[in-house]
Formats: sequence, C-alpha cells, structure tokens
Amino acid sequence: MTKEKAGEAPAHSKTTSKNYTDKDSLPQAVRIHEYLKHHGRLTTLEARQMGIMHPGMRVCELRKRGVPVDTVRTYQADETGAVHWVAVYIWRGESSSQGDLFGGC
Repeated sequence: MTKEKAGEAPAHSKTTSKNYTDKDSLPQAVRIHEYLKHHGRLTTLEARQMGIMHPGMRVCELRKRGVPVDTVRTYQADETGAVHWVAVYIWRGESSSQGDLFGGC
C-alpha cells in the first residue's frame, strides 16, 4: 500500500471531469428521460447498468419537472440469476405544453 501526500485524495478515488459529469443528477435524469422516450419503460436494474445508482430519485426529479412517469413493481432476475423486487418506470408521453423541461440541457 502506498502513502498518499497530505491533502491529496487516494489514487483509486480520483475521477476525471467526464466521470464527475456523468455522476451528476441532472445528466442522469436527462438520460433516463431520453431512454423512456425511446423505449417506453426502464427497470431499476437496467438503470443501474447505465451507471445510474439511484434511479428512483432521478425519476422523482423528472416528475417534479412535469415528466409523466408511472411506477409499477415486479420481480426481475439480474445477470447472476438472483431475483429482485424492482421498480419499472413507464413513460406516459408528453404534451406540447410541457416545453423545455431541462432549460436547454
């Protein structure tokens, strides 16, 4: 194990600016919104595979911006075969009155 310089983050915890941006909540919410518009539904496990660790919070943020998303629960197996009780987020479409939900993001 190597010693770190005083005040410097350990090497394993350093991230690039791209990684930081990808972990920010607004870009994650936008990615979920785009996915829902194209596919109509998204599960918690699918969102986590996209790098979104708290999809429920991102969907909550979308709802606060007026995006109509329903949630239903189901059982789904992950890639290891383990079965989980997961949320399925279902997009109900948008009306033209919603305008630009993300301020040009």
